[in-house]
Amino acid sequence: MCKQIEARRKIAIKVPYEKFQCKKDNFTATLTVVNEKEENHLCKTSNYNRMNDGKGRPAVIVCPGGAYFFKCDREGMPVAKAFAKAGAAAFLLDYSVTPNRFPAALLEVAQSILYVRQHAAQYNINPDKIIVCGFSAGGHLAATIGAMWHQPFLWKALQTTREMLRPQGIILGYPVITTGENTHIDSCINLLGYENCTDLLESDWAAGYWLNGEMTQTQNCWNEQEQWELKKRYDELLTDYEKKEGDLQESLNILKVVSIEGQITANTPPAFIWTTFDDDLVPMENSMLFVEAMRKENIPVEFHLFPHGIHGLSLATEDISAMPDRQDISLTVQAWFSMALGWMESL
Repeated sequence: MCKQIEARRKIAIKVPYEKFQCKKDNFTATLTVVNEKEENHLCKTSNYNRMNDGKGRPAVIVCPGGAYFFKCDREGMPVAKAFAKAGAAAFLLDYSVTPNRFPAALLEVAQSILYVRQHAAQYNINPDKIIVCGFSAGGHLAATIGAMWHQPFLWKALQTTREMLRPQGIILGYPVITTGENTHIDSCINLLGYENCTDLLESDWAAGYWLNGEMTQTQNCWNEQEQWELKKRYDELLTDYEKKEGDLQESLNILKVVSIEGQITANTPPAFIWTTFDDDLVPMENSMLFVEAMRKENIPVEFHLFPHGIHGLSLATEDISAMPDRQDISLTVQAWFSMALGWMESL
């Protein structure tokens, strides 16, 4: 039996929320180090160096989903542990959700990439192989950093250079991508605030969309002064985009800013993406819009559409099943993880 060599630890993620006035609570984002050493697998048969390409191991930052309302446990630590056991350096990001607003979580994942890159030697990481993995709304967060890592408002706010924030790849599981038709409306509301989603909510498509019982909690009922400050900070965010880098035009509203299929550029890294045909919470059209946008930019993407499976499958294994009817177990869908490992080695 291997001895526990390194205790799991959390790193507080501190970013300049005040620049965007996007912080509404006292929550502290954390990045948990999930090292194979502390999972008692550092034996002679260990995979610790299996993914070491001579420059270090790949790093994977895991972002669980939860509609920007909570973070799903099944999509967090179990996934990070699986990557660690496979030989990667794994990290779990506990990011800000509602009542905090965009770009709070984006700043946190960017700062996490910066931390991992700055401490690459400490964790035996290849600094040129940092990957962000996310599910559902966490997939939206991973896709957002993939599309926006090079934006000036990010690297200037974090007082670094843009290349320090570059992810080399993104892994997306049944991600929320669009803020238009086929989106997950609750995720949009929790990310931006009800007042910034009126165009979406008043659309013909949204008329038939079922809003859950948490709707009144996501509205927040901000007063006129707070709504004015919200609009002001988003206007400032938009004006910081630079057209020469393929950024957004200032005339676009914030709802379109976070519709990621419209943000894919030559700067977006390769992606591995999977979803299921049966997902009725975040329809497969989200993934297909992302793949189509990547294809237009000629950016490599590996896409798997499984014929069956509910939303929120995560690893789809029995050991993390949470449903009495076992709908969250699928031998077919379980294959995504091994395929993602192969994709990582090909980067």
